[in-house]
Amino acid sequence: MGYNDENFEPMILDIETTGRDGIDDLLDIPAAPANYKDPQKILDAKLEKLKAILDRAAIDIYLNRCTAIGIWTPSLGVSIVTCQNLDEEKLALAALAVVISNNGHRRRVITFNGLHFDLANLIVRARMHRLRFPLKISDIVPTWKHADNDLMEVMTFQGKFAKRSLDFYCRIFDIDSDAPDDVKALNGADMPKLAADGHYELIAAHCRHDVVRTVALAERMDVIRETRLQENHAGREERPDPPF
Repeated sequence: MGYNDENFEPMILDIETTGRDGIDDLLDIPAAPANYKDPQKILDAKLEKLKAILDRAAIDIYLNRCTAIGIWTPSLGVSIVTCQNLDEEKLALAALAVVISNNGHRRRVITFNGLHFDLANLIVRARMHRLRFPLKISDIVPTWKHADNDLMEVMTFQGKFAKRSLDFYCRIFDIDSDAPDDVKALNGADMPKLAADGHYELIAAHCRHDVVRTVALAERMDVIRETRLQENHAGREERPDPPF
């Protein structure tokens, strides 16, 4: 069956991540340049390389964990789940698997840059938790087979034009959400510090902001049919009791 079949209910998906705890013990010891002889310089070089890896842990699918998972479907509306620890992440992934599977009528998962991050991240995290998960590697590669499900591929015409941020495309197409200004000022790079400081309400708000705008961009680009649940530019009516 065709995963891009228009009869499959679409599901917009976005995740937020941070570096997982204890990753120092998981890493290979970085090497210093071969020409370094001074022990202190060797140590400093190794620590600098280690810091660079740790600073990018949130976007490394083997070193991060999810802090929030956001979805939207025409039938369910917008739902955001935060994950403050590995147990909560496992529960969120198990719930997400149910929503995607949809009683055997698997939903069409649409993302912004998800073929290059979100979906691979979810697959790896589910495997680490030993969960059965409906997404497979074959749902991501080769990229050209699934380009219609990734708005980054759509907006760049499959790499023919420069990649831009979701913020950029939303400005170009006059798309916004009803999020407060302090939430709109956040970006993905802020999520690890927010998680470290325990501000999961802001992580959830940022994720919701991205999900709502991704829905609107998907509609504008004819990736999904336009919905009737509109608040302002891109907002969607939300159910009082999110099922996810």
